[in-house]
Amino acid sequence: MQGQVNGHGGRARPPSGEDDRDAFGLAGSAGRNSTSSFLPPILEPCLVHARQNGRRLGRPATAAVHAGEIRRLYRAGVSESGIARRLQIGRASVRRTLAVKR
Repeated sequence: MQGQVNGHGGRARPPSGEDDRDAFGLAGSAGRNSTSSFLPPILEPCLVHARQNGRRLGRPATAAVHAGEIRRLYRAGVSESGIARRLQIGRASVRRTLAVKR
């Protein structure tokens, strides 16, 4: 049985495991037991090793380094755009940092 079409024109989830799509609609990755489904399986041992040794993974924290300075300037009345210009970081990074409740 093919999946039923819902009222919005999209395909509803099949009643059984007919299709191997994951929660994001990506085919072929639903059965993987993986810590990061977007990397080749050969890199997974490297990630596990890095996490066990307490290494930070992913993009470097660029704007987070300035978090204290961002909050200080904002409390002093400097606009978000002004803060971004002074610290040479993106306005979105300033907004994201200010949105975090600490």
